[in-house]
Amino acid sequence: MSDAAAITGVEPTRAEHLQWAKARALAAVDADPAPRSLYEAAAQFYVDLSRRPETSVHIFVGARGMRLGWAGEANAVRQWIEGFE
Repeated sequence: MSDAAAITGVEPTRAEHLQWAKARALAAVDADPAPRSLYEAAAQFYVDLSRRPETSVHIFVGARGMRLGWAGEANAVRQWIEGFE
């Protein structure tokens, strides 16, 4: 059960879950462009996607975003997050 389902009793759709995960990750990217924070934003986005089978991605896809974060590439991390459909 997701966080939203625990509160409302209704499981969000795939699109709603993806939008929530993107918004959360992008807010973290905007809050602190330091490499460690970018890495953590990408890692949390990966974890959020992994909470549901229909949004789950392979660890190598998550590792790509985390590598961009460690490199301090805020724009690249943002594009990586926004690229998920």
